[in-house]
Amino acid sequence: MILWLGMAALAQEGEPVDVRRDAGRDAVINWSELSVEVETRSHAGGAATRKSAEAEARKVLGPRLAGAARLVGVTTDITLGDLEEGPALGASVATRMARWYVSEARYYSSGRVELVGELDLRELLKPWTLSGAEEAPARGEQPSYTGLIVDARGLDFEPVWAPSVRGVGATLWTGTLWEDVAYERAPVVYVSDAAHPAAMRAGNNPMFVRAASAEPSVLELADDDAVRVRTAFSEARTLGDGTVVVVVDP
Repeated sequence: MILWLGMAALAQEGEPVDVRRDAGRDAVINWSELSVEVETRSHAGGAATRKSAEAEARKVLGPRLAGAARLVGVTTDITLGDLEEGPALGASVATRMARWYVSEARYYSSGRVELVGELDLRELLKPWTLSGAEEAPARGEQPSYTGLIVDARGLDFEPVWAPSVRGVGATLWTGTLWEDVAYERAPVVYVSDAAHPAAMRAGNNPMFVRAASAEPSVLELADDDAVRVRTAFSEARTLGDGTVVVVVDP
């Protein structure tokens, strides 16, 4: 609890920023908002009107968003682009690539038009998440902890949709959700500080642990913390309900 309060206190010095990863060509993967974002611009010069400039900007948004989305890591070995090319989920993922929307539009007196387009990762990866979802255990006695926050700052770890948590020689969690929540939730959310609003998915009494080491998408806990996680959550619904938050460098 002291560590949790300490992180919250640090955040009071400034607003926690989203965890954003560059995806090239004015594109970012926002792991706090679970979205792919692309900004594009056009200019209503000459005989062009603002309406035609906006149409030009929209024309490039879709392809750029799709290109950036294909870079999203699903697990250590799979990207969203791999899913799109695969026979099992390719058609579903490709259909969802077209469901982008304009989240922000800016118009200038000079005639310039700037648009920000977004794709929702929960929507894009819904077919994959549902395909691996498991039947939830019976609702027995639940732990006092409402979720899990893993501090992975300073480690060589890159966000992916479904990371693994390991400890004491075993895998403790693989990002799997329960069937009754997989339709609308993500396995994990990434924040730069535990005071970020997105960290509230871990509830008001999360267990806080520090990752001792990391591989590209695997978080390794020290033995003591691994035992705590296994003891508290192995028979509970909690982690499969999407209550995991990972704190990483922004």
